Amino acid sequence: MRVVARGALGHPVIFMSMQHQPSKSNSTNAAEHMAAVLEAACAAGRGAWGFDVVCDCRGFQLSKNLDPRPAVSAVEMLKHAYRGRMRRAFLVGAPVAFGGFWKLVKGLLPKPTQDKIQFISVQEAFGVLQGCCGSAASTIVVELLTSRKDILRHKLDVLCLSAEKAALSSVGVFVRSLKGSPLLFPAMREARRSDQMKENLHDEYWEGDVILSLSWHDPRTAGLVPQELHHRILSEDQAKSLMWIPDVVVTNAEIEGKQVVSTSFFVDSSGNVNKTQRVLVKIKEEFDGKEFPYDKQALKILLTSATYMADAVQLVPCKDANFTDAGPAQFDKSDWTYLWNDLTAFVESSGPLRKSRAQFVVHIARDATPYLSGTIFPEIMIVVLGYTVFLFPVNPGFAMPRVSSAMIAFLSILTISTRTSAMLPEVRRGIVWMELFEIVCKMLLFTTILLNILTERVFHTWQQPELANRLVYELRVGFPIIAFLALASCWLATGQHLQLFAAVQRVALLMAVMTFIVSVVLRDKGHPVEK
Repeated sequence: MRVVARGALGHPVIFMSMQHQPSKSNSTNAAEHMAAVLEAACAAGRGAWGFDVVCDCRGFQLSKNLDPRPAVSAVEMLKHAYRGRMRRAFLVGAPVAFGGFWKLVKGLLPKPTQDKIQFISVQEAFGVLQGCCGSAASTIVVELLTSRKDILRHKLDVLCLSAEKAALSSVGVFVRSLKGSPLLFPAMREARRSDQMKENLHDEYWEGDVILSLSWHDPRTAGLVPQELHHRILSEDQAKSLMWIPDVVVTNAEIEGKQVVSTSFFVDSSGNVNKTQRVLVKIKEEFDGKEFPYDKQALKILLTSATYMADAVQLVPCKDANFTDAGPAQFDKSDWTYLWNDLTAFVESSGPLRKSRAQFVVHIARDATPYLSGTIFPEIMIVVLGYTVFLFPVNPGFAMPRVSSAMIAFLSILTISTRTSAMLPEVRRGIVWMELFEIVCKMLLFTTILLNILTERVFHTWQQPELANRLVYELRVGFPIIAFLALASCWLATGQHLQLFAAVQRVALLMAVMTFIVSVVLRDKGHPVEK
């Protein structure tokens, strides 16, 4: 027995079910419980005089009602303490066995009270109750009668993308910052900014300071608001004990990677409920770093009800929400650029588990400027330094500068490559774009070393100074062209076939070197190899 709704004129509606009647009851406890429910109904009236009673008589057992004292106590309360308060009483689906019990109780009631009591069937309940209590209250009561459960099942439109404003019946996610800078991911309602989100490509996780905002409509909650107020704020413990909640949570957080900071429930006099929860989450993500440092990532937040299946809570994207663009200014102090976000809701079935889930995805792109100035441009300059080998004259006095320039350039790029490897996960599939670029640079510098050895051999061993000078001239012109084509082609490579592209680059450069060496040998044909 409890208050479940309030009628169109503000009259509380009391619902009780015979199927929940205990097999053994204490008459004193039963009387006290009825008094508490009647007192709660009077307090929830907001000035409306009286209340309506709906009793589900299905499941009535005469063996549980042989003690007349609870019924007599109820009659006495209606006659004296709550005289005239009961507007109407509806006995739904009364079985034949209830007839004898009713004859006993009926004689104790005054004639005006007897006239207020009406027997109806379950099929007639909605029409009769709608005329007496209104559509909202009758819907609640009929659903309780139909399901014969005390849980009102809602289908809520609970997912909406909005940064600061949204319609009712919505849920929102808001991730508040990235690496100490304000990062706005517009996804949920009533969002506020923070500085507590960071993304870690190396360890493949991201941490966020997330605000969840859920809104739904439950007419029963209108009775929780005092008459003199328009709304009421409840704590989580109070809300769990007083009202139904959909229990929507972030499901893709790591184990022990979720910490609730605060939770509050806003209830208004119309039955609208808004739950706002701030939670710190650590979400494991499989980042795609193939195109690092030009990679794009998708940060996912998965939501679902931890308690209810898809037939009880349905997550549906809200179509009339006001969206707020994050804007470039939100990412001024981060390494990432906001691209766009998308929101999908779907039903997932895994055996008997059938859940309505929502996936909010934020697409971001890495700002490659620091890597261009700190890694890519220095490596290009090292390749240029290696090219200066061919600018030295071919004579014994410049042999050592030529060799040392080539070797120092090669060792320098090996040093830079170790720093690049430290930025990436130790275990990964294939190579990333930065590694491809460094492979090409290394191959170009290795080529300069081989070609420098070739020219020195032609000059000093083969004793062909004219041919050596001609080779150096050809390399001064041809090597920049080959290097430009090799490096420029790297920007055409995508993350799908980087390993194959690197192998093709190696083979192409080696074939070019071998072709050049063969041409040198053919041009020197007829001269002794060593003198």
